[in-house]
Amino acid sequence: MKTWKKWLIGSSAGLLIVVAGAGIWINAAFRPSNHFHNKKYPVLAVPDSTKLPDQTGAISSQAAGGTDLQNKIAVNADDPSFNIAILGVDARQDEYSRTDVIMLARVNPETKKANVISIPRDTRVNLPGIGFTKINHANVVGELKGGNKEGTQESIQAISNLFGVSIHYYLKTNFVGFIHFIDAMGGVEVDLSQPISLVKPLGGRSAVTLPAGKQLLDGATALDFVRERYTLDNGDFGRQAHQVDIMRDVAEKLTQLDTLPKLPSLLHMVQKEILDTNFTNSDLISMAWLFKGMKGNQIAYSQLPGSSGYFMDPMVKKQLYYWIPDRVKLMDLEENFLLATQ
Repeated sequence: MKTWKKWLIGSSAGLLIVVAGAGIWINAAFRPSNHFHNKKYPVLAVPDSTKLPDQTGAISSQAAGGTDLQNKIAVNADDPSFNIAILGVDARQDEYSRTDVIMLARVNPETKKANVISIPRDTRVNLPGIGFTKINHANVVGELKGGNKEGTQESIQAISNLFGVSIHYYLKTNFVGFIHFIDAMGGVEVDLSQPISLVKPLGGRSAVTLPAGKQLLDGATALDFVRERYTLDNGDFGRQAHQVDIMRDVAEKLTQLDTLPKLPSLLHMVQKEILDTNFTNSDLISMAWLFKGMKGNQIAYSQLPGSSGYFMDPMVKKQLYYWIPDRVKLMDLEENFLLATQ
């Protein structure tokens, strides 16, 4: 056999061994059940029982029917699940930022299950030093105290108080960073069951209608898609469902073979301009892998139960629309949905 043929065969075999070895290492390092196994999760917030709202907005430690919140806070040694606060802010230059996207996700990396709850930005909660106001004001209150870090902590604490659970991780993004990230990925694909009209695009762009079926969205269009609520039959709740869909689509795109070579630069972009998070880079890769592998019955979605109402807001000094949590239904959601990922 000629020397060049031997070299080619040897090089190919070596390459296969390297690729196989890399695959084994990636599997061992980033497979969620391996990566998060026996990992000590940080605790960013624990619930303050005195800040739980009942249906009327009254402060009462018995508002949850006498539930012992400490039992919920305790970590079950047999349950490796952790809770993530997901925040999207409408960051604008020279203005304080409100959270436009608010979610709580409980993830079990071993059973590969995730339960996601969308929280309307108008949800009425009790903020320390302020009183009952909208949950999306929590970030503003924190920023007034000490900038972005305090804004994040106030938002995380408000979510913890609302559901009576500890928060271990958070993901916080802004709209400009979201656009750049989606574009750097080469867009994100969505599959629409019906046409969607985007009537108030950012940046003064003309309204567009997305047809039914699969299509690739650029960053700006993807952002308009997750913000749209005016033309949806179920308004803000429909928008929240779209936000969960985009999360899953982004995870799928991140772990595709043609995207993997871009991961280092994408992660650098994430750190620089997109995400404020306490997840490490390896955590983020593992989480993307986890969401990619989830089937329809492994990721459950719910919305915060409640009803509409109007109250005087202590921050803006006028009557505002609120989404008022239903404490009875919320208790059921906590026990039978949020904590049920095993």
